[in-house]
Amino acid sequence: MSKHSFKASSVNDVIQDNLDSYYSLKVKQVTKQSNIPITHYGVLVSAGFPSPADDFIESPLDLNDIIEHPNNTFSVRVVGDSMIGAGIYPGDLLIIDRSITPISGDVILAVIQGEFTIKRFIKKDNNKVYLVPENKNYKSILITENSEFEVWGKVICTLHDPNCSKGGFFRG
Repeated sequence: MSKHSFKASSVNDVIQDNLDSYYSLKVKQVTKQSNIPITHYGVLVSAGFPSPADDFIESPLDLNDIIEHPNNTFSVRVVGDSMIGAGIYPGDLLIIDRSITPISGDVILAVIQGEFTIKRFIKKDNNKVYLVPENKNYKSILITENSEFEVWGKVICTLHDPNCSKGGFFRG
């Protein structure tokens, strides 16, 4: 693993070759072979006061429309609560695009000192890089020249069940 590697390689080249050495992270390759249409209503829905949905059905929502780079996109399940302030909870399913080079402020999947983590990527004007949690119970991680650090991709989508008190989208 190279130090300060911000640009990611192909999922097939890196994840498949190195996954066994990175604990038991469950990675699922995202493909465009699956076609699961979801009805999408083209109306803005208020989270404050009720608003009628009327008859605003649009074309079905296809998750393939979200995934621009299927060969470099995969999913991971979240463990831990360091990102709850960003709406990422234990058990959530995250969609990661490995082909996107992160910019400051992006939420990323990174490997630091041989362990996976989801954090906000912050690059300061002085070129210092931090991995910042979204929970006051955790401290930011300064990436130094001695850090074994690699960005594995940018989080492009979070799926979770808002009715599940423990967080998480899938229970399997």
